[in-house]
Amino acid sequence: MSQQTGLLNPMIYQNRKTKQISLITIICAFISVGLNRLLIPQLGAIMAAVTNMVASVCMFGMTLLLARRSYYVKLNFPVLLSSILVVAICYVIDSTVGNIVLALCCKLLLIFAYSVFVLKTRIVKLEDVKYITEKIAEPIIKRFRK
Repeated sequence: MSQQTGLLNPMIYQNRKTKQISLITIICAFISVGLNRLLIPQLGAIMAAVTNMVASVCMFGMTLLLARRSYYVKLNFPVLLSSILVVAICYVIDSTVGNIVLALCCKLLLIFAYSVFVLKTRIVKLEDVKYITEKIAEPIIKRFRK
């Protein structure tokens, strides 16, 4: 989640609202520490990951609200939620399938099916994929070919 939060920061920095970002970070740190002190002694290391995720989601939500006040941010929630679902399914595959090769094949198949679904339902337009490929991927590939 911290990477998604980082994408919102340039919009906030442009409007010089860095004090609010610091305040959000401090609030989320207190949330994380408080939940850790409450839940880790009772429920163990798994809760450390859960409390970290809760704090990260809180940070993303508060930063999103601040970014929307500074600059309108349009999020495609169907893509965001479906992507989170695919990542969760990949985690479940990792934790339940004992064979690494089989797990990798299942995850690749899932990601391929998700990509086809997203393009067929036009959640993401093919023109956007072409633009990203031309502007981002091709320069990186050319750099490695040298």
